Amino acid sequence: MPEPNDSGITVEVYGSSFTFKNVESRGLLESAATRLENRMRELAGMWRIVDKARLAIMAALEMGIELAELSENAERGKRVAKSILESLDRSLPEPAGDEGQTPDDEPFLLR
Repeated sequence: MPEPNDSGITVEVYGSSFTFKNVESRGLLESAATRLENRMRELAGMWRIVDKARLAIMAALEMGIELAELSENAERGKRVAKSILESLDRSLPEPAGDEGQTPDDEPFLLR
């Protein structure tokens, strides 16, 4: 879908072309353009909306909600992981004297 040119990468969404400069990931741009186009077509079919601007805004808002939900889930996952690690740290026994070494911890030689 994207077409490289000297001034950036051009993608087409719902009959309109958009050129992006300094794109870090061509694949992500292509994926986003395809996803937006598909969502706009779905909305046009469901709601019988013909105004491209209205379709684009509705699709963008829905995708923004998805992004916000994903971000919340990621943050919640980080908090759960942190809590689990803290719980594990608390449940581990404290090291014995001499920096936690016991006679069993002494190095051994292979013969």
